[in-house]
Amino acid sequence: MFRSFAFEEDMRETLTMIPLAVRRKLDLAGLKIGRADWESLPYVEREVLCHLPVDEDLEVRIYRDALVHFASRASISLTAIEPHERDRSQWSGDRVPTIVQARLSTTHLRLTHAWSALDDEARYCVYKYAQPEKREERFVALVLELGGERIA
Repeated sequence: MFRSFAFEEDMRETLTMIPLAVRRKLDLAGLKIGRADWESLPYVEREVLCHLPVDEDLEVRIYRDALVHFASRASISLTAIEPHERDRSQWSGDRVPTIVQARLSTTHLRLTHAWSALDDEARYCVYKYAQPEKREERFVALVLELGGERIA
């Protein structure tokens, strides 16, 4: 089973939206797929893309190949992302990224575990939802679900 968060639960069974876990995989593969294109993929292919691992370089290449194959069969165009967007070091270092620290501060939250204790997928999700254009309530829900807490 792939990781999904409580606020994603409404689409977990149908996969009508792209789960955060898949967004990480897409970023690591260096590709984007639009929501309408995602929905046009057969359900079983969306499920495969949810479950394929991307922890090693070879797995990322296999993931990318599978995605390109599925997209080609469905006549879907994929968009390449900038190299810096797929750089794991943005979220996978031992230190909390500045953007995450800032968002934690403005939302009066703190992580109760060391940043390095979170797995790569959790760090990616927190990092992505810390971006200023992301909805604050999703960031708060995510941090609390991962064991964070509110501070006064």
